[in-house]
Amino acid sequence: MTATERKWFKRSRSLLKKPAKDLTEAEKGLVATMLEKSDAIRTAYILKEGFYTYVLSQNDKETAATALSKWMEEAKKGGQKEWRYCLRAYNNWFEEITNSFDYPWSNGYVEGTHNKIKTVKRVAFGMQNFHHFRTKLLFVCSKDR
Repeated sequence: MTATERKWFKRSRSLLKKPAKDLTEAEKGLVATMLEKSDAIRTAYILKEGFYTYVLSQNDKETAATALSKWMEEAKKGGQKEWRYCLRAYNNWFEEITNSFDYPWSNGYVEGTHNKIKTVKRVAFGMQNFHHFRTKLLFVCSKDR
């Protein structure tokens, strides 16, 4: 590719990340142009869209496990080394990932609160009175409720 094409690809990579169903007609044309230029990008885009279409659309654990297994096999067949770490993570966390299709809970709230506490702790470095620090934490964490 020329330097101009590389810069255009780099600036337009957000279009490749966006689900195909959310693209406008103009964006679809740009994505089609990008996919014509590179086989590796085309393969990765097809795998990504397959994941969105077939895996994330499942309603229960059993069908999700089947769809995810098939998708992982397709990704292995693609042969791109960039998918190796993704596939390893999906394989290691397969049970937990498929459980997420049956249970609507996540630990997002706890993770967010933990991050907020760490941020307040970093900002309050050097605060000498623990009671004031504790009060500040309780105040900041109670704002979300």
